[in-house]
Amino acid sequence: MTTPTAHSSFCIVFSGFVLGLAVWGIITAEAVMLFSSSLRCGGLRRMAPPMR
Repeated sequence: MTTPTAHSSFCIVFSGFVLGLAVWGIITAEAVMLFSSSLRCGGLRRMAPPMR
C-alpha cells in the first residue's frame, strides 16, 4: 500500500491528465465539427457560434 501523500499526488496528477485530455478532446471535436459543417454549408454563411 502506498503512503497517503504519494497516493494523493498521483490522484492529482492523474485527474489533471484526464481533465486535460477531456478538454483537448472537446476542443478537437468542436473544431472538426465546425470545420465540416462550414465545408458542408458553404463556408461563410455558417460562421455563427455553434449552439451549446
